[in-house]
Order: sequence, then C-alpha cells, then structure tokens
Amino acid sequence: MEQELGLSTHDNRFAYEVLRDYGNMSSATVLFVLQKLMQSLSAADAGAPVLSFAFGPGLTLEAMLLKVVAAETATASIHKAALAATPTAPLVATPSE
Repeated sequence: MEQELGLSTHDNRFAYEVLRDYGNMSSATVLFVLQKLMQSLSAADAGAPVLSFAFGPGLTLEAMLLKVVAAETATASIHKAALAATPTAPLVATPSE
C-alpha cells in the first residue's frame, strides 16, 4: 500500500509502532493507530487528510478517508448531533459540510 500510494514508512509510523508494541489486534488495531495519530496533531494540522486502512482475515477491508479538524469544531459537531438525537435514534456526528 505504501508503494502504490507513494507513502513513506514515516507517514505510516504510528501503524508500525502499534504493531511493534501490541501485535495485530484485528479491527481494534486501527483505533490504537488513530489514538497515536490524534495525540501527535497540532492546530497546524487542521484540514490535513488521514487515510486509514485495516485489513482482516479473508477479504475483510475497512477503509476511511478522514480530515483533521480543530478541537472546537469537532466538539461543536458532536454537541449539535447530541442535541438532534432522540431516544430512538442513534447518536451520530455528521459532517458540517
């Protein structure tokens, strides 16, 4: 994937760190990688794209294209979704765009 997408091992460093420290935890691995990524972000990273892939057994593939947003923007979106939620509807944060 790195070669095909033109990514370096530095671009993918959080995945390597999680796999080295914890091994393959199946689908949960991507959450640990995202946590490390989020801990490394600063305000200067706002708007940066994040491409996430998780591969499972057989032909399982999880993929997400995310965008870094400022904390106050993310918090506002979560609060907006919480206000719109009803007891019969799941709580879902939707993009504001």
